[in-house]
Amino acid sequence: AEGTGTWYSFWGTSAYTALMFIPLLLLNKVLRYNGEISKTQFIFIYLVTMVTASFYDSRVMQGMLIVFMIAELLSFRSKYRFIIGSATALFVLTVGIQFIPSQLTSSGGFLFSLLSDDSGTLATGDFDRVAHYIAAYKLLSSSSIFAAIGTGFLNSGKAIIPVYFAVYNEYGFSTGTLITNLSGVTKGTFGLSAFIIENGLIGTFLFVLHLYNLCICAQRSALLVPPIFVLVTYLSLLLVFFSIYINDHMLFYLLLVPSIFLYPLIIKNPVNTIKR
Repeated sequence: AEGTGTWYSFWGTSAYTALMFIPLLLLNKVLRYNGEISKTQFIFIYLVTMVTASFYDSRVMQGMLIVFMIAELLSFRSKYRFIIGSATALFVLTVGIQFIPSQLTSSGGFLFSLLSDDSGTLATGDFDRVAHYIAAYKLLSSSSIFAAIGTGFLNSGKAIIPVYFAVYNEYGFSTGTLITNLSGVTKGTFGLSAFIIENGLIGTFLFVLHLYNLCICAQRSALLVPPIFVLVTYLSLLLVFFSIYINDHMLFYLLLVPSIFLYPLIIKNPVNTIKR
């Protein structure tokens, strides 16, 4: 805000758009499974998602589509439908891979060079993203308290700064500009690194345990849709960890609440026959 010495911003990324499509795809499956929409309408939603993924060049949405399509194949009860569906998916994937943006195939350049220990390889692609994960590891390794319980909510931007400089200097890259805002000198980090830094290993374990409990509850409950689609919904949510700063994704946290996804899908009266 001009004249106040502070700044405000709304960071919108393609992962934000992808996140909104997760409940859409699940609802689409529920409606189709219960005969509320036609097969044409059902496929149309997938096509819209596919076009949107290409338009926004969203790797998160592309991964989300693959996960849901795998769930579709696994839900086939007939082995013939499974074979035909798998062959069709393989054909679509073979054709569609020709249109994958070069940024997608090269995004792991730095990670691949790091794993191969090839110092002669130019660090390209998602260097900043991988570097932040390395910085998160170094930060947690420096303190048993940080490793256990993290630095606290919304503190990752401050805590990461020293190791952030160290990692970037180690690989000879510019660190960019550190900005002063209402919380002081801070550096925005990525979803997974921010989550681990702020919650520590205990918080991360509790998060995984929460997801596990949600999945077990889905498997043991009578749902309006095959449990596999609830499982892939939560699996798709994990892709958001690779977007910008997880704390901005309020929808991410809302979708982890059982009353948002799980409870509405539980059959209230199991005696009633569901139209399939």
